[in-house]
Amino acid sequence: MSMICRENVPAYETIGALPIASAPERQPWLTHPSLTGGRHSAPLWIQGGKARNLKSARPIQVVIFSENGWIFAENDSLGVAGTGRKLSEALDDLTDSILHLHRHYKALAFDQVTGDGVRLKKLFDELFEEAR
Repeated sequence: MSMICRENVPAYETIGALPIASAPERQPWLTHPSLTGGRHSAPLWIQGGKARNLKSARPIQVVIFSENGWIFAENDSLGVAGTGRKLSEALDDLTDSILHLHRHYKALAFDQVTGDGVRLKKLFDELFEEAR
């Protein structure tokens, strides 16, 4: 059985149809390069790529919008954002930021974080699991 990685799913490109038949009706902006219509929300699963031994335990809710020719993908609860000229670039940048923060907080003990760092360490500790 082959694994489907985010990089291989056409929904993350600015052109092409979504692999799920009902999704274009619900989120038609995903197939449109300008992402018109304001802010949109979509789930992001992280698996494979640079994190071959990790996968997200649950989807990460991402808000996507465009402004001045740039596409932004962000998650407020994790405090991360990604940017790019194409949707795939913004999602790759966001994924890299999430993985960087995961490695950062994983390396710290709970007595080394304070304030919002405690909340973020708990979130990042629960966000990923080892891929089988």
